[in-house]
Amino acid sequence: LLEIFESAHFCLFFVMIFFLIQVLILLKKASRIEKNWIYMEAKCQDKEYMSKIRAGDFTAHDNKTREILVFASIRDEFIKNRSLEPPFLPSEGEDRIPDDFNFGRYLSICLGHSIAHTVDVDIVTWVFFALFTVVFYGIWLLTKFNLVILGWIWVALPYLLLLLGNHTLNHLIEVRDSFAAVPSDQNETNQEEGYLLAEKGQETLPKWCSMDMGTYLSKRSLLSRMLNKKRAPTRQEALFWLEKKGPKLNLLLFQGALIFFSVYCALLILIFLPAMYKEGLGWFIPYIIVALIPIFVKEVRSSGRFAVISQVSCIGALRRPQVITTVIREDKTEDIVRGFLVICLMHRAAEAGFPEPKKTGGRGDFHHTSFSSAMKKDIEHTFNCFDESGDGYIETDELGTLMTNIGTPLSGEKLQGMMTALDENKDGKVSKEEFIHWYVDQISGDQSMTMEELVPVVFGMFDEDGTGEVTISEFMAKLEAFNVDFTVDEIGELVKELDEDNSGRIELKEFEELVERHYPRELHHH
Repeated sequence: LLEIFESAHFCLFFVMIFFLIQVLILLKKASRIEKNWIYMEAKCQDKEYMSKIRAGDFTAHDNKTREILVFASIRDEFIKNRSLEPPFLPSEGEDRIPDDFNFGRYLSICLGHSIAHTVDVDIVTWVFFALFTVVFYGIWLLTKFNLVILGWIWVALPYLLLLLGNHTLNHLIEVRDSFAAVPSDQNETNQEEGYLLAEKGQETLPKWCSMDMGTYLSKRSLLSRMLNKKRAPTRQEALFWLEKKGPKLNLLLFQGALIFFSVYCALLILIFLPAMYKEGLGWFIPYIIVALIPIFVKEVRSSGRFAVISQVSCIGALRRPQVITTVIREDKTEDIVRGFLVICLMHRAAEAGFPEPKKTGGRGDFHHTSFSSAMKKDIEHTFNCFDESGDGYIETDELGTLMTNIGTPLSGEKLQGMMTALDENKDGKVSKEEFIHWYVDQISGDQSMTMEELVPVVFGMFDEDGTGEVTISEFMAKLEAFNVDFTVDEIGELVKELDEDNSGRIELKEFEELVERHYPRELHHH
């Protein structure tokens, strides 16, 4: 009995090791998935690029371009947040999120949550594997403990699991694509694929809007009725297996696959490979080849499957308001950090003497190839922090007032010098394009500031008495100088992020961590 206990303990140790390895591989793949979503988000923000690819034939594009088109359509529908009932009108007013919402970042945060849920093994999963163990023990008895027969049965199981995984992936892709609206100028094959094309002059609706609920409810499975307590599903819920329980089912299946392959590898090494080796190389070599194939196939396909699982669990009616709020707050915080960088650059320029502005090609001239349209839009948001009147221009009194309110006033001579340095066409005010040109020139040249240089300078703006600490009220008072409309909830989350030790004061290290988390993306390229 003691020997059996030790063998079981040793086996569980190997299961944990292989599970940990798979989780680490999944984290690495998640990093690539996040980069891909951020890349596609940047492409979606590039209106010129999107107009170009949307004007072409969808079927003629390469796979990457099609992926971007589908991503963009899902993103647009996410922002519209349509009503679940006809006529499927988009949300309006406060219920609608901004058109420049960072959907890629939203998906990345939700991906992290999905990984956390996957690692936290549910009791249902353990119950399932307990039943699986009983069944497999019964098979062991039927084979009269013949390890050769049992070994071949064991390697057959992951192939069955891969078939189930492939079927699940196809289902999930179909669900995801049902949230995308195919452009209405595409050919009639889109109708055959189930997309609902609007009348001429109207917008195209996503596929889920075309679902015939009468037909679906008449064919609804008994299991779906039981698990959902006979509650009628919405059109979006009806897309999933088991309806409302579908997203959780997908995560459980993926989690179960991770655990199964952990057990599979552990038993291969401890029991079946040694048993096959004893039968001779004629058995061992074919067996090890057949046994390893599903492991490699699973690793190749798992990242795509998990990405789709995460996507479909956070779009449509499953959107996560708390994550949306977090993304919007992060963007606003990045604008603030960039705003303080601009002020630091202005003071540095004031100390060095203001050079004449460089001549450019006029309005809209933005030829810095390392900057995407999304980055340009971020800089425009920072411009709005300085443009208190909202008229599209920064005037002398606006800049002077902001500098004074932030606690770093400029003298009349230096203020005028700053305006002269930014004002390319000498009309007495700074346009959005002029501001962008100056900013890009500053961070692209030798006068740029590193994060290590920026943090103590900005912190010093808050820490006027030099104590090395800033109260929360002092910090928020400085932020009010910028034209950023933080909500009460966003301010609360920002304070929680800053004051990690709940001391009521912000130290330099805490402030440095905030800046590092929200350091403007364009500065990572320089």
